[in-house]
Amino acid sequence: MWTVFSSVFFLQFLLGVTVASSLLMTGRLHVPVPFMMLSGPVYRGEGIFMLALFSVSVLLAGSAWCSHLCYFGVWDCLSASSSRKKGRPVKGGKGLRDWRWAALAAAVVTPLLLSLWGIPVEYALAVALAAAFLAPLTWRMSAAGGVREYCSRFCPMGLAASLLGRLSPWRMRVKETCTGCMQCASACRGLAISREGGACRISRRCTLCRDCISRCSHGALGLGMAGPFSSVPSARADMYFVTLVSVMHVVFLATARV
Repeated sequence: MWTVFSSVFFLQFLLGVTVASSLLMTGRLHVPVPFMMLSGPVYRGEGIFMLALFSVSVLLAGSAWCSHLCYFGVWDCLSASSSRKKGRPVKGGKGLRDWRWAALAAAVVTPLLLSLWGIPVEYALAVALAAAFLAPLTWRMSAAGGVREYCSRFCPMGLAASLLGRLSPWRMRVKETCTGCMQCASACRGLAISREGGACRISRRCTLCRDCISRCSHGALGLGMAGPFSSVPSARADMYFVTLVSVMHVVFLATARV
């Protein structure tokens, strides 16, 4: 579903650029790279539609933006999956350097300086496209190591989704039946699972992809809800979650004029 959503999104973008601009989501050109949701408004000093859409989406679905909704991240996910399907060992761990804070700073400072210096939009767009072409290079790294390199180490919006997503109700739960066997870690493409105190621990890198749930042979993992919804059973929470994401896909495509 996520792959189909992204494919339709990019097809519409291509048609909007080549056939009719009315097909573009806002009627104006928007470079379909996540960090441009932030950089574009900073450069122009206006146009926060995409940024507002991102913020509302993260408040509703949490960090699942990165594993269910981001039109860019699905290709990184597929690249990482291709490596794991071949049975290659997953390298890395907590020692992996996280560049997302630096990327977030660059996504704000660079367009701000370009705007203050009066750099024409054509040159600013060239800078954005040059940065966007770095993503396929990280996808090659993802395919080689089985880890979502772009999403978990470089994407500034992934960091924003991880932080803002703490305000959403969705949480991965580790039950008392966990034995610390770490079978779940072999399914995690974001290196979000580690062992602590004899049981697995879910870090803030988690994007709620839920791939680890079916990998656990002890039934110790499940999706839950926080706050006043904490009593909702995992099975029901998962049903609510899938329904929400499905509806959001439909709303996004409707908003995108498909």
